[in-house]
Amino acid sequence: MRVQHLELHDTIRLIDSRHDTEDGHALHALTEDDAEATAMLVDLVRLTSARTQAELGKNPVFARNVLVAGVPLAAVINAAFTYPSGSGLGGGRFNREDSGAWYCSDELATAKAEVSYHRARFLRQSRIDQAAMAFTVYLADINGDLAVLAPSVDMDLLHRNSYVASQNFADECRAQQLSGIRYPSVRIERGLNTAVLVPHLVQRVRRAKSYAAHWDGRAMQWHQIK
Repeated sequence: MRVQHLELHDTIRLIDSRHDTEDGHALHALTEDDAEATAMLVDLVRLTSARTQAELGKNPVFARNVLVAGVPLAAVINAAFTYPSGSGLGGGRFNREDSGAWYCSDELATAKAEVSYHRARFLRQSRIDQAAMAFTVYLADINGDLAVLAPSVDMDLLHRNSYVASQNFADECRAQQLSGIRYPSVRIERGLNTAVLVPHLVQRVRRAKSYAAHWDGRAMQWHQIK
C-alpha cells in the first residue's frame, strides 16, 4: 500500500441542490410557505433523519465524536457519512451500506462524469427517458495521510462495476488509521478523485456554483445555473 501525505485544495463535490441548504427550503412548497407548518414538518423529518440521529448519538455505527460539529456546513459533511453512497445497492466504491464517505474530485469535469454515470445508471434501470436535475458545487480542502492508488498496480480496486475488493481495501485503510484514498477515475480519462473516510478531514467546506443536468435517455447534458 502506497501512503502519501497530501494537501488538496478546492476539491469538488456535486450535491443534489434539493439538499444544499439547511433552512428547510425543500419543505416550503409542501406547506405553502406557512412558517409554523414548515417548522412542524422539519421537526417531523428530523425524527427520522439518519444524520440527525447520528449527531445525537443514537446511531450505533457513529459515536458522537466521529461526526463534525461547530464548523460551517457540518450537516452537509455529516450527511455524506450517514447517508451512504450506493444505499440499497451494496454501497459505494469505498464504503459499505452502513457508513458513507466524502467523495470529491480535483476537477469539475471529473465530478460531472462521476455523477452522470451513477444517475444515468439509476434512470436507465428505472426506465426514465427524460429527467431534469440540479446540483450544487461544494468545495473542500483535504489534508492528511491518504492511500494512493495507481491503475498499473491497483486494477482490482478500480473495477468499473464491482466494489467488493475496493470496499475491503477501505476497511484495511480505516484499520490502519488512514484518512482517505486517492484514486484515478474510471469514468473519465485522467480524472482524479478522493474518498475521505473520516468526517474531520473534510475542511473549509463552502458552496460554489450550481449546475442543471438534463437526461435525454442517452446522455446527461450540463449547463451552469448561477
